[in-house]
Amino acid sequence: GVNSIKESADNLPTGMCFSYENGLPLLVNRKMEELCNILTKKGLWNIHGFWQALREGRVADDVLVLGTSETPVFRLSDGRTWTFTQQRLLSGGNVIYQLLAVDTTELHRLGDQLRQDNNDLAAMNKRLLSYSDDLTAVTRDEEILKAKITIHDYLGQVLLASKRHLL
Repeated sequence: GVNSIKESADNLPTGMCFSYENGLPLLVNRKMEELCNILTKKGLWNIHGFWQALREGRVADDVLVLGTSETPVFRLSDGRTWTFTQQRLLSGGNVIYQLLAVDTTELHRLGDQLRQDNNDLAAMNKRLLSYSDDLTAVTRDEEILKAKITIHDYLGQVLLASKRHLL
């Protein structure tokens, strides 16, 4: 019955809470209770109050706020990242609120890695552009030098020819 539902919910890796329309919890699993305690240092007595605190980023000092508003995201002191969502459901004419917390640690790690890789690529691209500019400058300088040598050689030949002509 109800106990087996609660037991099944407690074994889920996600945080889960269902409440009546007024915010009083109907079913809260162990993970959501634990997250609520870590985030607010209080028990989960009213889902609306908890959701409002999450949306506004009003959490414990040792928690890093990564997102607020419609999708609150928090990194806990253990390094894990949790993303919260709330949905309003209709069940047999009654309004029920569902609050879920999903461990998005790996997703955020990959996002951070992607940002880092993009920064590294941007820096490499900058170095390559700088190298390309240097190469262009060196090539230009070499071409100018070649042109000067060619002009110099040509003037030398002209001078020699003029000298021969004059003598």
